[in-house]
Amino acid sequence: MPANETLLQRVYVIAPKGSGPAESAVSDIRFWVEDLSNGERASKDSTFNGREN
Repeated sequence: MPANETLLQRVYVIAPKGSGPAESAVSDIRFWVEDLSNGERASKDSTFNGREN
C-alpha cells in the first residue's frame, strides 16, 4: 500500500477441532502487519469466538 492509504482486508481464522481456542467461548488474538521494505510493524488486538457454552 502507498503511504497514507488504507486497505480493508477480510481475514478468516480457524482453529482445529478440539483445540483450546475452538473449545473456548472467546480467545484473545493479535494480528500483526509488517512493512517488508523497512521492517516496521503494527498490531491490532481482537477476539476469536469458539464454541458457545
